[in-house]
Amino acid sequence: MLMLNNTITRLLSRVPEEHVWHMNPWYSAMNSGETPYPKPCADNSIRLNFSAFDVHILKHLKSDLSNYVEAIEAAMNNCSREQFSTKKNILFAAKSHLKYFVKKKKIDESVLKEIDEIKLKRIQEPKQPVLSLKDVKRIIEHTERKSYRQLEYYNRQLDQAIIWFLFYTGVRVSELSNLTLECLDLDKDRFKVVNSKGGKSRDIGINQDLRPYLDKYLDLRPKSQSNNVFLLSDGRSLTVDRLEKRISKICKDAGFNTGLHQFRRGMITHYANKSVPIPHLQRIAGHSSFSTTLAYYKPDEEEILRRQVNW
Repeated sequence: MLMLNNTITRLLSRVPEEHVWHMNPWYSAMNSGETPYPKPCADNSIRLNFSAFDVHILKHLKSDLSNYVEAIEAAMNNCSREQFSTKKNILFAAKSHLKYFVKKKKIDESVLKEIDEIKLKRIQEPKQPVLSLKDVKRIIEHTERKSYRQLEYYNRQLDQAIIWFLFYTGVRVSELSNLTLECLDLDKDRFKVVNSKGGKSRDIGINQDLRPYLDKYLDLRPKSQSNNVFLLSDGRSLTVDRLEKRISKICKDAGFNTGLHQFRRGMITHYANKSVPIPHLQRIAGHSSFSTTLAYYKPDEEEILRRQVNW
C-alpha cells in the first residue's frame, strides 16, 4: 500500500496549483471512505482515478469547475476511436469526482446527470491475448539469454519468480506489488492478498510448479527496511509502475506484446483447460461476478476440436 501511496503522492504533486483545492479533498475522501464512499477505496482505484484526471481531464477543466461537461467531452474527443478503455477510465474518474462534490454542494447535481447520459460504444472487440504455459516458458527462456550485466544472477531469479508468480496465481499487478512477507505461509503453501480491489482479501495457494522459483528467489532476497516480498537488488520496493515496465519489456523482447493482466487471463484459461471448475477460479481471481471469470477464459479452438474426438 505504501508504494501505491507514493505513486499517488507523485500524481498529486503534478496537479496545477489552481486545481489543488478540489483534488486534495477528493483524494482524502477516497482514502478515508468519506461520503459518498461507503468505505476507503482501493489504492489502485485511487491511482487510476488520479491518472485519468491528471493526463486527460485537468488540461481542459477550468479552475472553478464551471465547464465540467465540456472538459469531459474534450478529454474523450482527444482519444482515438479505439481507446475504449481510456474513455471508460475518464468517465469513471469524472463520476467519482462529481459524486463527492455534489454531496459537498460545490457542483450542481444536474452536471452528474449529464455525465451519466454519456454512453460509450465499443467499435471493435477488445484485443485480449492470453498467455499459455508454452508462451510463459518461452519468456522464461528469454530471461536465460538476456544480458543482466551486474547482479545478473539475482535479477534473473527475481524476474523468473515474478513471471511464474503472475501466471500460476493470477494476482493483479497491484496485489503482487503490495505482497509482504507476513502474507506468506510457506508451511501451508499459501499466501494472503490483503485489502485488494473493493477492499477485499483472499487466500491463494502456491502451486507446486511455482514453489521452487519462489524459494530460490527468497533465498537471495536482500535485507531491506521494506517488508515487501519482491525487491530490487538494492532493497528498494517494486512499485506497480516498475513492475509493469520491467516485465512488459521482458515480454516484448521475447516477442510478446502484452500487458501483465494477460498473465491473469492465462492463469484462468490454463487451469480451466485442466478442468478446474470456473467457480473455483472465480474465488482465486477475486472476481465478484462469475461472468467476469468466464469472460477471462479463452479456450483454443483447435484444442477443443482435438479433444472432441474423445468426448
